[in-house]
Amino acid sequence: MIGGVEPEILENLRERELIGEIVKWIDTREIILIKGARQVGKTSLLYLLIKYLMSNGFSPDKIHFYDLEDEFVRVSFEGSYGDVIRFLQTEGVDRKNRHFVFLDEIQYLEDPSPTLKLIHDHHPNIKLIVSGSSSLAIEKKWSQSLAGRFVEFQLHPLNFREFLNFKDIDLRNYRLTLSELIDKANERFRVPPAHENLLKNLWREYVIWGGLPGVVLLENFTMKERLLHSYISSYVMKDIVGLLKSTTRFVKLLQLIAAQSSNLLNLNELSRVSAIPRSTLENYISVLEASFIVNLIRPFKRNPSTEIVKMPKIYFFDNGVRNGLIGIFSQPEAHPLSGQLMENAIFTNLNTKGYRVNFWRSKSGQEVDFVLQKNGNLVAIEVKQGEVCPPHIPGGIRSFIKSYAPNISIIFNDRCLTCMPDKRICYLPHWTVGWIEKSSLR
Repeated sequence: MIGGVEPEILENLRERELIGEIVKWIDTREIILIKGARQVGKTSLLYLLIKYLMSNGFSPDKIHFYDLEDEFVRVSFEGSYGDVIRFLQTEGVDRKNRHFVFLDEIQYLEDPSPTLKLIHDHHPNIKLIVSGSSSLAIEKKWSQSLAGRFVEFQLHPLNFREFLNFKDIDLRNYRLTLSELIDKANERFRVPPAHENLLKNLWREYVIWGGLPGVVLLENFTMKERLLHSYISSYVMKDIVGLLKSTTRFVKLLQLIAAQSSNLLNLNELSRVSAIPRSTLENYISVLEASFIVNLIRPFKRNPSTEIVKMPKIYFFDNGVRNGLIGIFSQPEAHPLSGQLMENAIFTNLNTKGYRVNFWRSKSGQEVDFVLQKNGNLVAIEVKQGEVCPPHIPGGIRSFIKSYAPNISIIFNDRCLTCMPDKRICYLPHWTVGWIEKSSLR
């Protein structure tokens, strides 16, 4: 055992992009908190951190991993601060040496804050790294006493580039930033045809089945579907049952939202269709957000008299779960909600990159699917089905450019990869969203 983990588990891990951000904090005092929906790979991310520590010279006896979902393990952390310290001492943790204590699924502890605070304050050589699956449950148990003592990260399902890595696709020659893609686009850059066809087929699979690691690693589509249904019936409901008094109406709502994701969230209309009072509906939506199942994005607004300023759009955290709820796993081109599905897939990728994501819609009906912001710079993004190439410019993009002059506008489409001469409007295949990095915004 290595830090409480079987060695063969560490040998077969797949890289996640978030680890590069987390390891920057590995030598600091702050508690590292990793949040995310169930089954997105939080435990594997903790294992990756253990592997990173070992590759950087830390001895296995200085690394300690505890799965708090196991009640026999959990009981050792439910006592007083003194009880926990004495337990850790029996595990080999001492004051003189640097030790790393991993606590997986922290939300299972009744009141972790006092103990975590005291360990942080009085044991500077103990680095705490914890994970949790429900933001709402964590926040209820995460007191203000921990303010300034932790740094928080959210792990999402696989983005498309991570998906390709899990599929063992070697794309090192095509790991491009947005800026490099744009520069090469004007040179008529093309991925070799065999690779392009492979990427398009894998993108279709990603759009339909999503990015939950366990689902991605299955090759059989029947098994993928069965695993997704199991996820919905056990994990999604497992997070929710303890937070709500009634789940019957909630399940109906979940299916309605799945069918309407990528659209404006009209609570009055949704209340009418679902027969759920608006106040209850608002509570249910907040629970879905806190469980990382849905994301609400707000409108980009600078002119309230001409733009929508209040109503958000709603997106599912994963296309596979979304499709499981509505029971449709058709290929994108045959899917009855194909446009929404493609837009949701683009959103889930942008969301993993840490962008501030909004959308724009004028009261006259002009719309841009996504507006990204960084340091005052704007990127407008429109998601289209089929091939869209110059000279066609979608009306929403044209209107947004006229109003706000974004640094760049991107039209994601089926195949076209080119830019206007000034590189302010670019046409990129859907799958290239996996190559867009936060540092690409300029």
